[in-house]
Amino acid sequence: MTGELSAYPVIACVPFALVVFINLLATQWPDRLADSAVGKRTLAVRLPPSSLRRLYVLSCLAAVGIFIVLWYPLELIPTVVVVVSLPAAPVLVWGWGVFTEQESPSPTVTAMVLFLFGHIFGWLVAAGVPHSVL
Repeated sequence: MTGELSAYPVIACVPFALVVFINLLATQWPDRLADSAVGKRTLAVRLPPSSLRRLYVLSCLAAVGIFIVLWYPLELIPTVVVVVSLPAAPVLVWGWGVFTEQESPSPTVTAMVLFLFGHIFGWLVAAGVPHSVL
């Protein structure tokens, strides 16, 4: 709308992109044997479970760390977005605890959806969308 492309929206989306990556790890895990059988080379096929778990936790830490830095001290993410996105954090920890131990990716998928809805709702509130619309 302004005719200019800003890095701000891209930077603000990095934490969510990392959570999406974590979700992809979790959703690939149940399919690893079938994927391997047909020659797909997903990370779940290529890497051992211990490496996948490390990648999961490192991505979680990066997502949370970047999210916090964008909020404070950079103040690029409003406090309301942070607060309403917080419920995703313990669910991500639960997902990490069961990743590669169970076939269902549901904890991580749930965390991603919570994080997404937290962002949507938080940004709408921060933008001043009337509560009657929400």
